Amino acid sequence: MKHTVLACVVAVSLLLAGIVPRGQSKTEQLKEYSRVLQGTDVTLTLVHVNDRTAPLLFQPPTLYSMRARAKDATLLYVQGKAERDIEIDTTNFKIEQAGQTATATPTSINNFTRGTRVRIPLGQPIDGLLVFPKLFDVSKPFTVRHDRDLIEFKFNAEQVKGMTAAAAPQ
Repeated sequence: MKHTVLACVVAVSLLLAGIVPRGQSKTEQLKEYSRVLQGTDVTLTLVHVNDRTAPLLFQPPTLYSMRARAKDATLLYVQGKAERDIEIDTTNFKIEQAGQTATATPTSINNFTRGTRVRIPLGQPIDGLLVFPKLFDVSKPFTVRHDRDLIEFKFNAEQVKGMTAAAAPQ
């Protein structure tokens, strides 16, 4: 009985702290931290990796390393699908905030290897990470550029709080 009461208290505390969103599906939670980069060759969805999104994107033990990396550097999870045979430059993703610019290092999960002419056949999935060399301030807007394409990440106070809240145990 004491364990059941303790579990209920912990669950309610996590809800009140904003760590576990009320009534949101995994897709809705990811959408809050995602932006779509509409390129000429491929459409990519970029998801900001943080305490809220990491458990939705990764499973243990990878989850723990991704959480740790996201506290030291800005990470964006990249996902897409080749709608035709394409070549993509994965070396020219840049982040800009308040006059500072940094170039990402791509990490491949599937078809997102480092290169200026990465070939991806029709129908193949694209999954990877963009790892920027420093942690950018999520409370201020920042842009991500790839070639001529540009998207802006601008989070509200509730989203920022959810990103930095203590992670729920897995």
